[in-house]
Amino acid sequence: MSTQDEWSSFKLVDKHVTSIAPEATFDAKSEEIKEDILRLIVQYLQNEGYTSASATILDEANVKIMEKHQEREMVRKISKSIKEGDWDLVAKMIHKNSNLRKVKFHSQQGLGFLYAVCKEEYLELIDRQEYQKAFTYLTTHLKPMEKVSGRQEFKDLCYLLTCKSITEVESFRDWEGVVKSREKLAEQLKATFELDAVPTENVNIPDNRLVNLLHQSVAYQMEFSRYHPKTVPKVSTLLRDFECQVLPNAVKTTFVGHSQNVKCVTFVGREGTYIASGSSDNLIKLWSTEPRHGQPINTVAWDLHGHSSRIWYLSANSAGDHVYSASGDGTVKVWNVRNAISYLGDVDGASNPPLSNNSDCISTLTGHSGDVYTVNIHPNETHLVTGGYDQTVRLFDIQTGAVVKVVDY
Repeated sequence: MSTQDEWSSFKLVDKHVTSIAPEATFDAKSEEIKEDILRLIVQYLQNEGYTSASATILDEANVKIMEKHQEREMVRKISKSIKEGDWDLVAKMIHKNSNLRKVKFHSQQGLGFLYAVCKEEYLELIDRQEYQKAFTYLTTHLKPMEKVSGRQEFKDLCYLLTCKSITEVESFRDWEGVVKSREKLAEQLKATFELDAVPTENVNIPDNRLVNLLHQSVAYQMEFSRYHPKTVPKVSTLLRDFECQVLPNAVKTTFVGHSQNVKCVTFVGREGTYIASGSSDNLIKLWSTEPRHGQPINTVAWDLHGHSSRIWYLSANSAGDHVYSASGDGTVKVWNVRNAISYLGDVDGASNPPLSNNSDCISTLTGHSGDVYTVNIHPNETHLVTGGYDQTVRLFDIQTGAVVKVVDY
């Protein structure tokens, strides 16, 4: 296989954007998911010989499972008592189980259900025309829950004491009688305290499930890492996301266009999608690092004309819209490369860019008395530092072009 074929599957990924957020794939707070995670951990511990640790986890998990059984049984009994109209038993069971882990009757939802129970018992007293009992029940049970019911509904409950039928009051026109209202209340109980299904004891877990999931996760990170090496990298830790350590081992692209030897190359911008090259032909060329039509040879570049001697050194700002060149003509030039990037961004565009682009030079910095061999941008990107044949280092203000400081050796 040729080098070109070996690199045909190489992919430079600027940034992979997934259509599904990882945290949206499942609810980490779901009891079923938590149970599954515990099963995976227990399986791994058992496979690795940590029998005591796995047994401890299983014991604690079984305690929680027993709590769930108790909660579900309690809800079943309360539901049965509601349908039978045994309100005293309903009240006793609610009081007895008021502090269970999942079923909390003092919560906002729980108070709403308690009010619904009291209202149903009161409506049934009105339905049987037991007004004295209804009045006592109203003052002892419903009055303390007036904030839950709402002022208007509580007024309607009071007005029922003067009515012969519940449906005479607008708020309760939809009351369907004792049987159906009890059934609705039982359904409300289940909906209010929706309990997770108790896990079955025998669950078939695929072998090495936790390790296989970790393999899949790391493989995904490798697939969408910036570089795809020909051999699968060895992962030595799972505590951090995978990052490919890249050492060049083959030619990806050859950039052809300079007529004389190339003196310097630099990436333009932090993303590394463009490079600039300087040559003894007095030209600066800007290239896209993306393969053009999948070809290993790139001849499409944007030329920056202006220097009268060879280009010794190049630098660029982090945004990738300005390039700085040091030349044998004793000057440093500041170039605006937005037009070049716009042109090169269209990899299927015309094959021949404009021949002369002097207008891309926005300023020329002078001061050195000979060749300028190096130029670098200050971390705050407001100044340039240069070094030249005249044995001086100069600090330039990019905005004004003024020399801020000169160090003479």
